[in-house]
Amino acid sequence: MKGLTILVLVMLPLSFSWGKTVKCYMAGDKGKDQVVIATPKGLSNMQEINDEMYRRYAEHGKTINKLGNITQFECVEFERKFSSKAANTRFSEMQY
Repeated sequence: MKGLTILVLVMLPLSFSWGKTVKCYMAGDKGKDQVVIATPKGLSNMQEINDEMYRRYAEHGKTINKLGNITQFECVEFERKFSSKAANTRFSEMQY
């Protein structure tokens, strides 16, 4: 029983350190788009996740080179649909 208690105490903090799994769609002014899947650690509020993911990709050199300036950006929980048809189509084309 003591071993089980220790395991639960060790595993409990680990389970709370991971955030929600989200998918994010972004399109840029170069006419290209992409979808990424992420689990931002320590974030569970969708607005915080959206803001953090946007910041990460808006400042990421390779993304800027590929997409240009990001003109459309949306993150949703993994099991939900995006608000735009283009984002849902792009996600359905992914192979993961």
